[in-house]
Amino acid sequence: MGIEARCRETLKRFNLKPNKSLGQNFLINEPAVKSIIDAANLRGDDTVLEIGSGTGIVTRELAARVQHVIACEFDRGLMTALQDELKEFSNIRYIHADILSVDIKALIAAEKLKVVANLPYCITTPIITKLLEVKGIISLIILMVQQEVAARILSKPGTKEYGSFSIFVNYHSRVERVRHVSRGCFFPQPQVDSDILRLYPLGAPPVSVRDEVLFFQLSRAAFGQRRKTLRNALFTILGEKAGMILQGAGIDPSRRGETLSLEEFATLTNRF
Repeated sequence: MGIEARCRETLKRFNLKPNKSLGQNFLINEPAVKSIIDAANLRGDDTVLEIGSGTGIVTRELAARVQHVIACEFDRGLMTALQDELKEFSNIRYIHADILSVDIKALIAAEKLKVVANLPYCITTPIITKLLEVKGIISLIILMVQQEVAARILSKPGTKEYGSFSIFVNYHSRVERVRHVSRGCFFPQPQVDSDILRLYPLGAPPVSVRDEVLFFQLSRAAFGQRRKTLRNALFTILGEKAGMILQGAGIDPSRRGETLSLEEFATLTNRF
């Protein structure tokens, strides 16, 4: 049975319908599933946290390849279906919860996790943020995200997609785009296309900053009102000396936040 037929049969058997409010769009394209599995570079002794296990299409492939799978699913009906569909596997631990409420550090004692996630579009940013905040216990993250989010993460200075979230993700990880996934690869079909991304959490960030809290405060403020010059956008943090501090960091105070690179934000932070 193909994965689309299996997905539909599971939903029908358990009398389930995709929940629009939870952003449920189930992946039913075999090449896309293969891309996720291949991107994860799975080994037999891996422990994989899967966020949004859905009808178990990807869960099944993971469980067949690794030592432990932690399947996190918020929908109670889908959790029931998952446990029945995958009862042949003894290496799956099921967590019925919102991943944002889960203590990820408590899931594993020694070895690092790999994470595979088909993220609901409505809470993509908070989930990525949560994962990168515990990056010390994660070796690799494979994400299916809305194409617009992928564009923000992969964007470069000077582009309209570039923003404080771009800064945050690229400070904490090295990001690769694995492949594009069209909207027709999902059931039900969403209104947007998606991308599969691979994130390698970094032990040390690509730039050196003396104060990470200030670094992110400055980047958020710089993008808070994109039409403002840096002198004006950063006034609430740097005060009347904003122009002088920017010049001391070799940055023209009349520039706008979206033109600054990760390195320039680091230089500005350290100068302050």
